[in-house]
Formats: sequence, C-alpha cells, structure tokens
Amino acid sequence: MDREYEAIVRRRNRNRRPPPNEIDRIVNETFHIWFSSHVQNMGNDISKELRWLAKGPNIVAKQFDSYSINGFKFRTKGCEEFLKSQNSGVVVTAKTTSYASVRDQNPVAGDVTYYGRTKNIVELDYYGVFKVLLFKCDWVDTTIGTGLKKDAFGFTLVNFKCLVHTGEHIRHEPFILASQAKLVYYVEDLRDSDWCVVVHVKPRDLFDMGNVDSQNEKETYSENEPYHSQSVESIFKDNGESSSLE
Repeated sequence: MDREYEAIVRRRNRNRRPPPNEIDRIVNETFHIWFSSHVQNMGNDISKELRWLAKGPNIVAKQFDSYSINGFKFRTKGCEEFLKSQNSGVVVTAKTTSYASVRDQNPVAGDVTYYGRTKNIVELDYYGVFKVLLFKCDWVDTTIGTGLKKDAFGFTLVNFKCLVHTGEHIRHEPFILASQAKLVYYVEDLRDSDWCVVVHVKPRDLFDMGNVDSQNEKETYSENEPYHSQSVESIFKDNGESSSLE
C-alpha cells in the first residue's frame, strides 16, 4: 500500500515536482493517516488483521525488561546497569533508500545493517486479534567514519556517540519488529574508548538440520517474561517523539 500512497502523493504535488527525498518524507509522515482512512473505505474486502491494524492498538501496552525471541534473550540497556553480562545489543538489516544529496534524482535502494542498543521492549495489543512486539533502540549512524568503521583486521566498530533515528522527527524510526532482531554485544576498543567492536552471537538452541521447509525456518522462540503496563501515547512520545500508531 505504501507504493499506492506514494503515487497519490506524486499526483498531488505534480505541479511543483518535489525531489524523491521530499516525496519519501511526505509518505513517511502522513502514510498512517491515509492508511486508516483508506482501509475504512474498503468495505469488507480486506482481512480482519488489516482492519484492526488500521484501527490502531489498545491504548495500554505491555513493557518488558527482557524478552526471549529468535533464539536470543534480549534485555533493555537500563536493566543491565549492575550486570556483568550484556544482552541489549541488537543488529538488523533493513531495506533503505539512500540519497547522495537533497537534489539527488536517482536514489539507491539496498540493504543497510544497523547496530544499536535496546532501550525499551513494547508489546502492542490489537484488541486480542493479534499482538506486535517492538524493540525501541539507540541506533548508531551508519555513515562510514562517523558511527561505523572497519579496522585493519576486518572487524566492525561502532560509536554510540553518533546516533540516528533519535526521535526528534516523525520520520525517525527508532522501533523495529522484534522478529527482525539478532543479538550482538560490544567490546570497548582499548585504543579509543569511543569505539566498540561488534561481536555477533549465535542463536540459542538452534542447530543446522540441513534442508528444512520454509515454514519451519520462519519459526521463532519466545517465552513469557514479567511485564508492566503503560499508555501507548507515553511510550511513543518519550523524548519528544511525535510518532503515531493510527
């Protein structure tokens, strides 16, 4: 549906011909409004899940300090303060459109790997129809030499003093689906304390069983964890964010 809405945005702005990066910004900031209205006008020709997704989640969400999924146990950064182990590191690979400048007419789409630390684990409840688990993270700037670099031995290093998607603007995306996350941990570079070496972690209790069907490959492991409840609005407007779930 995002492509459909992008075409609508282009038609609405055809007189002034905005560059691709502005089209992307408009789509990111207003898609949720169009999506909710569009689904309501589609009648009964849509799935129950899509209809409830457009309606938005329950105003009360669950928050977890830790959660096990995808064969990993994740913890929020805040609850690791007095622990020796580290389970807040997260890595995700996402489709991203890159622009050389604000006037770039030929953006390049490709996979970008993001490294971060989990700040919050949130479960949204769509009125019992389905639930969505999200990780809110601090994400390192992926610009080479700014927040990300490779050393002479090929190791990846990150700098958490250089962050992106920090939440000041609605187009920022500090949240990911928990099903996308893989666990990493960070080891401080002894020569420069601003930088940390990324160490990837193997999933727990997952084994190479040869060829398996695609359905089994997609299965994830999860377990119940203690939680507390908080209003969705307060979670998504933390630190001045203006994200909308509708």
